[in-house]
Amino acid sequence: MDKVLETTYSRVYLNAPSDNYSEFLDYIADNFDERLEDILTFLEIPEFIDYGLKIYLYNSKESYSEYANSQGVETISYGIGSFEEKRVSRVITEEDLQKCSKMHLLNNILHECVHLLYFVFYQLKDRDARVVWFDEGLAYNLSGQMSDCRDLDKFKSFYLKNIVNKHLEIPKIEYLLHHGNKHGEFNDDETHLYDGYNISYVIVRYLLEVLPKDRLFNLLGNYEVIMANGGKYLNDAIKYYDTLFPVSDNFSDIKDELELMDYLNKNFLFGYLDLNDKIHANTLADFKELYRTKDILKILEKGYGTCIENMQVITFGLKKIGYEVRTFALRDIKHLDTYRFMFIMAFNKNDKWYIFEYTNSQKQGIFEIPNVDKYVSEYRTNMEKCVEDGKVELTEFTSIPADLSYDELHKYLAKK
Repeated sequence: MDKVLETTYSRVYLNAPSDNYSEFLDYIADNFDERLEDILTFLEIPEFIDYGLKIYLYNSKESYSEYANSQGVETISYGIGSFEEKRVSRVITEEDLQKCSKMHLLNNILHECVHLLYFVFYQLKDRDARVVWFDEGLAYNLSGQMSDCRDLDKFKSFYLKNIVNKHLEIPKIEYLLHHGNKHGEFNDDETHLYDGYNISYVIVRYLLEVLPKDRLFNLLGNYEVIMANGGKYLNDAIKYYDTLFPVSDNFSDIKDELELMDYLNKNFLFGYLDLNDKIHANTLADFKELYRTKDILKILEKGYGTCIENMQVITFGLKKIGYEVRTFALRDIKHLDTYRFMFIMAFNKNDKWYIFEYTNSQKQGIFEIPNVDKYVSEYRTNMEKCVEDGKVELTEFTSIPADLSYDELHKYLAKK
Protein backbone atom coordinates (compact mmCIF):
# COMPACT_ATOMS: atom_id res chain seq x y z
CA MET A 1 0.00 0.00 0.00
CA ASP A 2 1.36 3.42 -0.97
CA LYS A 3 1.05 6.36 1.39
CA VAL A 4 -0.70 9.08 -0.60
CA LEU A 5 -1.50 11.67 2.04
CA GLU A 6 -0.61 12.76 5.57
CA THR A 7 -2.74 14.99 7.79
CA THR A 8 -2.31 16.13 11.37
CA TYR A 9 -4.20 13.10 12.67
CA SER A 10 -3.66 10.44 10.03
CA ARG A 11 -1.70 8.84 7.25
CA VAL A 12 -3.72 7.74 4.24
CA TYR A 13 -2.82 4.75 2.05
CA LEU A 14 -4.30 3.60 -1.26
CA ASN A 15 -3.90 0.09 -2.62
CA ALA A 16 -3.85 1.18 -6.27
CA PRO A 17 -2.84 4.85 -6.61
CA SER A 18 -4.61 6.62 -9.46
CA ASP A 19 -5.06 10.19 -10.60
CA ASN A 20 -8.81 9.59 -10.34
CA TYR A 21 -8.47 9.78 -6.55
CA SER A 22 -6.58 13.07 -6.49
CA GLU A 23 -9.58 15.36 -5.98
CA PHE A 24 -10.96 13.18 -3.20
CA LEU A 25 -7.56 13.07 -1.49
CA ASP A 26 -7.44 16.85 -1.66
CA TYR A 27 -10.87 16.92 -0.04
CA ILE A 28 -9.62 14.65 2.76
CA ALA A 29 -6.61 16.92 3.25
CA ASP A 30 -8.88 19.96 3.56
CA ASN A 31 -11.60 18.47 5.75
CA PHE A 32 -10.63 15.30 7.62
CA ASP A 33 -8.84 16.84 10.60
CA GLU A 34 -11.59 19.35 11.35
CA ARG A 35 -14.30 16.72 11.09
CA LEU A 36 -12.37 14.29 13.28
CA GLU A 37 -11.77 17.01 15.87
CA ASP A 38 -15.53 17.47 16.20
CA ILE A 39 -15.89 13.77 16.99
CA LEU A 40 -12.94 13.82 19.42
CA THR A 41 -14.45 16.80 21.21
CA PHE A 42 -17.83 15.13 21.55
CA LEU A 43 -16.28 11.93 22.88
CA GLU A 44 -13.98 13.94 25.17
CA ILE A 45 -10.78 12.40 23.81
CA PRO A 46 -8.17 15.15 24.39
CA GLU A 47 -4.92 13.67 23.05
CA PHE A 48 -4.96 12.01 19.65
CA ILE A 49 -2.41 13.78 17.41
CA ASP A 50 0.34 11.26 18.20
CA TYR A 51 -1.92 8.22 18.13
CA GLY A 52 -0.75 7.15 14.68
CA LEU A 53 -4.08 6.59 12.93
CA LYS A 54 -3.77 4.97 9.51
CA ILE A 55 -6.49 5.05 6.87
CA TYR A 56 -6.39 2.36 4.19
CA LEU A 57 -8.51 2.89 1.08
CA TYR A 58 -9.26 0.03 -1.31
CA ASN A 59 -10.41 0.47 -4.89
CA SER A 60 -12.52 -2.72 -4.87
CA LYS A 61 -14.27 -5.02 -2.44
CA GLU A 62 -12.12 -7.87 -3.76
CA SER A 63 -8.87 -6.14 -2.83
CA TYR A 64 -10.26 -5.30 0.60
CA SER A 65 -11.42 -8.89 1.17
CA GLU A 66 -8.01 -10.18 0.11
CA TYR A 67 -6.34 -7.98 2.72
CA ALA A 68 -8.89 -8.89 5.43
CA ASN A 69 -8.52 -12.62 4.81
CA SER A 70 -4.73 -12.44 4.83
CA GLN A 71 -4.71 -10.63 8.17
CA GLY A 72 -7.54 -12.52 9.85
CA VAL A 73 -9.58 -9.31 10.14
CA GLU A 74 -13.19 -9.96 11.14
CA THR A 75 -15.52 -8.81 8.35
CA ILE A 76 -19.14 -9.32 7.36
CA SER A 77 -20.42 -10.41 3.96
CA TYR A 78 -22.04 -7.06 3.22
CA GLY A 79 -19.23 -5.03 4.80
CA ILE A 80 -17.00 -2.61 2.92
CA GLY A 81 -15.13 -1.23 5.92
CA SER A 82 -13.53 -2.26 9.18
CA PHE A 83 -11.52 -0.95 12.09
CA GLU A 84 -8.63 -2.19 14.18
CA GLU A 85 -6.67 -0.64 17.01
CA LYS A 86 -4.58 1.69 14.87
CA ARG A 87 -6.18 1.62 11.44
CA VAL A 88 -9.45 1.92 9.60
CA SER A 89 -10.15 0.42 6.17
CA ARG A 90 -12.76 1.41 3.63
CA VAL A 91 -13.65 0.42 0.09
CA ILE A 92 -14.02 3.46 -2.18
CA THR A 93 -14.20 2.48 -5.83
CA GLU A 94 -13.72 4.71 -8.86
CA GLU A 95 -17.45 4.29 -9.47
CA ASP A 96 -18.07 5.66 -5.96
CA LEU A 97 -15.97 8.70 -6.86
CA GLN A 98 -18.24 9.38 -9.82
CA LYS A 99 -21.60 8.71 -8.16
CA CYS A 100 -21.13 9.95 -4.59
CA SER A 101 -20.27 13.33 -3.16
CA LYS A 102 -16.87 13.76 -1.56
CA MET A 103 -18.58 14.58 1.74
CA HIS A 104 -20.52 11.30 1.59
CA LEU A 105 -17.33 9.32 1.03
CA LEU A 106 -15.51 11.13 3.83
CA ASN A 107 -18.44 10.41 6.14
CA ASN A 108 -17.99 6.71 5.38
CA ILE A 109 -14.36 6.91 6.51
CA LEU A 110 -15.36 8.81 9.63
CA HIS A 111 -17.90 6.08 10.39
CA GLU A 112 -15.03 3.61 10.77
CA CYS A 113 -13.09 6.18 12.80
CA VAL A 114 -15.96 6.42 15.30
CA HIS A 115 -15.86 2.64 15.66
CA LEU A 116 -12.12 2.78 16.33
CA LEU A 117 -12.39 5.58 18.90
CA TYR A 118 -15.24 3.89 20.73
CA PHE A 119 -13.40 0.56 20.69
CA VAL A 120 -10.12 1.96 22.02
CA PHE A 121 -11.28 4.62 24.47
CA TYR A 122 -14.61 3.29 25.74
CA GLN A 123 -14.64 -0.46 25.17
CA LEU A 124 -10.96 -0.54 26.16
CA LYS A 125 -10.12 -2.79 23.19
CA ASP A 126 -12.48 -5.54 24.34
CA ARG A 127 -14.26 -6.93 21.28
CA ASP A 128 -16.60 -8.90 23.53
CA ALA A 129 -17.88 -5.62 24.97
CA ARG A 130 -19.32 -4.54 21.64
CA VAL A 131 -23.09 -4.13 21.33
CA VAL A 132 -23.54 -3.80 17.58
CA TRP A 133 -26.67 -1.64 17.54
CA PHE A 134 -25.14 0.87 19.95
CA ASP A 135 -21.80 0.98 18.12
CA GLU A 136 -23.39 1.33 14.68
CA GLY A 137 -25.92 3.88 15.92
CA LEU A 138 -23.14 5.97 17.46
CA ALA A 139 -21.13 5.82 14.23
CA TYR A 140 -24.13 6.85 12.13
CA ASN A 141 -24.89 9.79 14.41
CA LEU A 142 -21.36 11.13 14.83
CA SER A 143 -19.89 10.51 11.37
CA GLY A 144 -22.23 12.86 9.51
CA GLN A 145 -23.72 10.06 7.43
CA MET A 146 -27.19 11.17 8.49
CA SER A 147 -26.49 14.89 8.36
CA ASP A 148 -29.59 15.52 6.19
CA CYS A 149 -31.68 14.35 9.15
CA ARG A 150 -30.47 17.23 11.29
CA ASP A 151 -33.37 18.99 9.59
CA LEU A 152 -36.39 17.80 11.58
CA ASP A 153 -38.65 17.58 8.52
CA LYS A 154 -36.08 15.42 6.74
CA PHE A 155 -35.79 13.21 9.80
CA LYS A 156 -39.59 12.89 10.02
CA SER A 157 -39.72 11.70 6.41
CA PHE A 158 -36.88 9.25 7.08
CA TYR A 159 -38.52 7.93 10.24
CA LEU A 160 -41.95 7.44 8.70
CA LYS A 161 -40.55 5.82 5.54
CA ASN A 162 -37.81 3.63 7.00
CA ILE A 163 -38.79 2.82 10.58
CA VAL A 164 -42.57 2.78 11.13
CA ASN A 165 -43.86 2.35 7.58
CA LYS A 166 -46.85 -0.01 7.72
CA HIS A 167 -45.09 -2.59 5.55
CA LEU A 168 -42.07 -2.81 7.86
CA GLU A 169 -41.56 -4.23 11.33
CA ILE A 170 -39.71 -3.05 14.41
CA PRO A 171 -37.20 -5.83 15.06
CA LYS A 172 -36.53 -7.36 18.45
CA ILE A 173 -33.47 -5.85 20.08
CA GLU A 174 -31.91 -9.33 20.10
CA TYR A 175 -31.75 -9.17 16.30
CA LEU A 176 -29.46 -6.15 16.55
CA LEU A 177 -26.78 -7.56 18.86
CA HIS A 178 -24.62 -9.21 16.19
CA HIS A 179 -24.02 -8.61 12.50
CA GLY A 180 -25.73 -10.80 9.92
CA ASN A 181 -27.90 -10.30 6.84
CA LYS A 182 -30.88 -12.58 7.40
CA HIS A 183 -34.20 -11.88 9.09
CA GLY A 184 -33.52 -12.27 12.80
CA GLU A 185 -30.04 -10.80 12.37
CA PHE A 186 -28.77 -7.24 12.23
CA ASN A 187 -29.45 -6.39 8.58
CA ASP A 188 -32.50 -8.03 7.03
CA ASP A 189 -31.49 -8.48 3.40
CA GLU A 190 -33.76 -11.54 3.29
CA THR A 191 -37.27 -10.11 3.71
CA HIS A 192 -36.39 -6.38 3.86
CA LEU A 193 -38.69 -5.84 6.82
CA TYR A 194 -36.16 -3.75 8.74
CA ASP A 195 -32.71 -2.22 8.38
CA GLY A 196 -30.52 -2.60 11.45
CA TYR A 197 -28.45 0.47 10.62
CA ASN A 198 -31.54 2.68 10.40
CA ILE A 199 -33.02 1.32 13.62
CA SER A 200 -29.70 1.70 15.45
CA TYR A 201 -29.37 5.28 14.24
CA VAL A 202 -32.83 6.12 15.61
CA ILE A 203 -32.24 4.50 19.03
CA VAL A 204 -28.93 6.29 19.57
CA ARG A 205 -30.32 9.56 18.21
CA TYR A 206 -33.04 9.29 20.83
CA LEU A 207 -30.48 8.67 23.59
CA LEU A 208 -28.41 11.64 22.43
CA GLU A 209 -31.50 13.84 22.50
CA VAL A 210 -32.94 12.88 25.87
CA LEU A 211 -30.05 11.85 28.13
CA PRO A 212 -28.08 14.43 30.11
CA LYS A 213 -24.44 14.33 29.09
CA ASP A 214 -23.23 12.76 32.35
CA ARG A 215 -25.71 9.87 31.97
CA LEU A 216 -24.78 9.46 28.32
CA PHE A 217 -21.08 9.18 29.13
CA ASN A 218 -21.77 6.73 31.94
CA LEU A 219 -23.59 4.66 29.38
CA LEU A 220 -20.91 4.75 26.66
CA GLY A 221 -18.55 2.32 28.31
CA ASN A 222 -21.08 0.30 30.25
CA TYR A 223 -21.72 -2.94 28.37
CA GLU A 224 -23.97 -4.40 31.07
CA VAL A 225 -26.31 -1.41 31.19
CA ILE A 226 -26.58 -1.21 27.39
CA MET A 227 -27.35 -4.92 27.14
CA ALA A 228 -29.86 -4.87 29.99
CA ASN A 229 -31.78 -1.84 28.69
CA GLY A 230 -31.57 -2.18 24.91
CA GLY A 231 -35.18 -3.31 24.53
CA LYS A 232 -36.39 -0.44 26.69
CA TYR A 233 -34.34 2.09 24.71
CA LEU A 234 -35.82 0.77 21.46
CA ASN A 235 -39.41 0.93 22.72
CA ASP A 236 -38.90 4.35 24.29
CA ALA A 237 -37.39 5.71 21.07
CA ILE A 238 -40.35 4.55 18.98
CA LYS A 239 -42.86 5.96 21.47
CA TYR A 240 -40.94 9.25 21.61
CA TYR A 241 -40.85 9.80 17.85
CA ASP A 242 -44.37 8.44 17.27
CA THR A 243 -45.57 11.13 19.67
CA LEU A 244 -43.44 13.75 17.94
CA PHE A 245 -44.68 12.73 14.46
CA PRO A 246 -48.35 11.70 14.72
CA VAL A 247 -49.69 10.47 11.37
CA SER A 248 -53.13 9.07 10.61
CA ASP A 249 -53.26 5.81 8.69
CA ASN A 250 -56.68 6.79 7.31
CA PHE A 251 -56.48 8.48 3.91
CA SER A 252 -59.81 10.22 4.48
CA ASP A 253 -58.29 12.11 7.44
CA ILE A 254 -55.85 14.03 5.22
CA LYS A 255 -56.52 17.77 5.40
CA ASP A 256 -53.54 19.37 3.64
CA GLU A 257 -50.50 18.64 1.46
CA LEU A 258 -48.17 18.10 4.44
CA GLU A 259 -50.43 15.40 5.86
CA LEU A 260 -50.55 13.82 2.40
CA MET A 261 -46.75 13.65 2.33
CA ASP A 262 -46.67 12.07 5.79
CA TYR A 263 -49.32 9.55 4.77
CA LEU A 264 -47.32 8.49 1.74
CA ASN A 265 -44.11 8.11 3.74
CA LYS A 266 -45.78 5.95 6.35
CA ASN A 267 -48.07 3.87 4.13
CA PHE A 268 -46.29 3.37 0.80
CA LEU A 269 -43.19 1.53 -0.34
CA PHE A 270 -41.60 0.95 -3.72
CA GLY A 271 -42.98 -1.95 -5.74
CA TYR A 272 -45.68 -2.78 -8.25
CA LEU A 273 -48.90 -4.79 -8.61
CA ASP A 274 -49.14 -7.27 -11.45
CA LEU A 275 -52.13 -8.36 -13.52
CA ASN A 276 -53.23 -10.66 -10.67
CA ASP A 277 -52.79 -7.97 -7.98
CA LYS A 278 -49.71 -9.74 -6.65
CA ILE A 279 -47.23 -7.40 -4.95
CA HIS A 280 -43.67 -7.25 -6.30
CA ALA A 281 -41.89 -5.37 -3.52
CA ASN A 282 -38.59 -3.52 -3.99
CA THR A 283 -38.14 -4.65 -7.58
CA LEU A 284 -38.97 -3.96 -11.22
CA ALA A 285 -38.26 -7.52 -12.29
CA ASP A 286 -40.68 -8.59 -15.07
CA PHE A 287 -42.32 -5.18 -14.82
CA LYS A 288 -42.85 -4.70 -18.54
CA GLU A 289 -44.60 -8.06 -18.88
CA LEU A 290 -46.60 -8.24 -15.65
CA TYR A 291 -47.41 -4.66 -14.63
CA ARG A 292 -50.95 -3.27 -14.78
CA THR A 293 -52.26 0.12 -13.72
CA LYS A 294 -54.79 0.02 -10.89
CA ASP A 295 -57.67 2.15 -9.67
CA ILE A 296 -57.05 4.43 -6.73
CA LEU A 297 -58.86 2.26 -4.17
CA LYS A 298 -56.71 -0.76 -5.03
CA ILE A 299 -53.54 1.36 -4.82
CA LEU A 300 -54.50 2.70 -1.40
CA GLU A 301 -55.39 -0.79 -0.20
CA LYS A 302 -52.07 -2.35 -1.23
CA GLY A 303 -49.73 0.55 -0.42
CA TYR A 304 -47.08 -0.25 -3.03
CA GLY A 305 -46.23 1.77 -6.08
CA THR A 306 -43.85 3.07 -8.69
CA CYS A 307 -43.79 6.71 -9.76
CA ILE A 308 -47.03 5.92 -11.62
CA GLU A 309 -48.99 4.97 -8.49
CA ASN A 310 -47.33 7.76 -6.51
CA MET A 311 -48.62 10.21 -9.11
CA GLN A 312 -52.14 8.76 -8.92
CA VAL A 313 -52.30 8.98 -5.12
CA ILE A 314 -50.82 12.48 -5.01
CA THR A 315 -53.11 13.81 -7.74
CA PHE A 316 -56.16 12.19 -6.13
CA GLY A 317 -55.18 13.44 -2.67
CA LEU A 318 -54.53 17.03 -3.75
CA LYS A 319 -57.85 17.17 -5.60
CA LYS A 320 -59.60 15.67 -2.58
CA ILE A 321 -58.20 18.48 -0.42
CA GLY A 322 -59.69 20.94 -2.91
CA TYR A 323 -56.68 22.17 -4.90
CA GLU A 324 -56.46 22.75 -8.62
CA VAL A 325 -53.94 20.20 -9.90
CA ARG A 326 -51.91 19.92 -13.10
CA THR A 327 -50.15 16.63 -13.86
CA PHE A 328 -47.41 16.07 -16.43
CA ALA A 329 -45.58 13.01 -17.79
CA LEU A 330 -42.04 13.27 -19.16
CA ARG A 331 -40.91 10.20 -21.12
CA ASP A 332 -37.70 9.18 -22.84
CA ILE A 333 -39.71 7.69 -25.69
CA LYS A 334 -36.73 6.19 -27.56
CA HIS A 335 -35.70 4.08 -24.58
CA LEU A 336 -38.94 3.03 -22.91
CA ASP A 337 -37.41 -0.24 -21.74
CA THR A 338 -35.12 1.70 -19.39
CA TYR A 339 -38.16 3.09 -17.51
CA ARG A 340 -36.80 6.61 -17.82
CA PHE A 341 -39.97 8.56 -17.35
CA MET A 342 -41.36 10.63 -14.53
CA PHE A 343 -44.27 12.76 -13.41
CA ILE A 344 -44.60 16.31 -12.18
CA MET A 345 -47.54 17.25 -9.97
CA ALA A 346 -48.27 20.94 -9.46
CA PHE A 347 -51.10 22.36 -7.35
CA ASN A 348 -52.57 25.79 -6.71
CA LYS A 349 -53.06 26.96 -3.14
CA ASN A 350 -54.18 30.52 -2.40
CA ASP A 351 -53.27 31.60 -5.96
CA LYS A 352 -49.75 30.27 -5.67
CA TRP A 353 -48.39 27.22 -7.48
CA TYR A 354 -46.40 24.48 -5.77
CA ILE A 355 -44.59 21.31 -6.82
CA PHE A 356 -45.29 18.16 -4.79
CA GLU A 357 -42.09 16.08 -4.90
CA TYR A 358 -42.34 12.72 -3.19
CA THR A 359 -40.65 10.03 -5.29
CA ASN A 360 -37.16 11.58 -5.21
CA SER A 361 -36.30 11.12 -1.52
CA GLN A 362 -33.26 13.42 -1.75
CA LYS A 363 -35.42 16.31 -2.95
CA GLN A 364 -38.67 15.37 -1.22
CA GLY A 365 -40.74 18.36 -0.26
CA ILE A 366 -43.23 20.98 -1.40
CA PHE A 367 -41.78 23.89 -3.37
CA GLU A 368 -43.35 27.12 -4.56
CA ILE A 369 -42.77 27.98 -8.22
CA PRO A 370 -43.61 31.22 -10.07
CA ASN A 371 -44.89 29.60 -13.28
CA VAL A 372 -45.92 25.98 -13.91
CA ASP A 373 -45.37 25.89 -17.67
CA LYS A 374 -41.93 27.47 -17.43
CA TYR A 375 -40.90 25.09 -14.64
CA VAL A 376 -42.04 22.01 -16.59
CA SER A 377 -40.39 23.23 -19.79
CA GLU A 378 -37.07 23.82 -18.04
CA TYR A 379 -37.32 20.42 -16.37
CA ARG A 380 -37.85 18.83 -19.76
CA THR A 381 -34.83 20.63 -21.20
CA ASN A 382 -32.62 19.47 -18.34
CA MET A 383 -33.91 15.90 -18.67
CA GLU A 384 -33.15 15.92 -22.41
CA LYS A 385 -29.53 16.73 -21.63
CA CYS A 386 -29.31 13.48 -19.65
CA VAL A 387 -30.84 11.09 -22.17
CA GLU A 388 -29.34 9.65 -25.31
CA ASP A 389 -30.60 11.40 -28.47
CA GLY A 390 -32.11 14.10 -26.26
CA LYS A 391 -35.78 13.36 -26.94
CA VAL A 392 -38.25 13.69 -24.04
CA GLU A 393 -41.97 13.81 -24.72
CA LEU A 394 -44.06 16.04 -22.45
CA THR A 395 -47.73 15.25 -21.85
CA GLU A 396 -50.25 16.97 -19.61
CA PHE A 397 -53.17 14.77 -18.55
CA THR A 398 -55.76 14.44 -15.79
CA SER A 399 -55.93 10.70 -15.04
CA ILE A 400 -55.06 7.24 -16.34
CA PRO A 401 -57.40 4.25 -16.65
CA ALA A 402 -56.98 1.03 -14.69
CA ASP A 403 -55.71 -2.25 -16.17
CA LEU A 404 -53.24 -0.80 -18.67
CA SER A 405 -50.02 -2.67 -19.34
CA TYR A 406 -46.76 -0.75 -19.43
CA ASP A 407 -46.88 -0.49 -23.25
CA GLU A 408 -50.56 0.45 -23.19
CA LEU A 409 -49.89 3.20 -20.68
CA HIS A 410 -47.35 4.78 -23.02
CA LYS A 411 -49.76 4.52 -25.94
CA TYR A 412 -52.44 6.17 -23.81
CA LEU A 413 -50.14 9.06 -22.86
CA ALA A 414 -48.99 9.46 -26.47
CA LYS A 415 -52.60 10.15 -27.54
CA LYS A 416 -53.23 12.86 -24.96
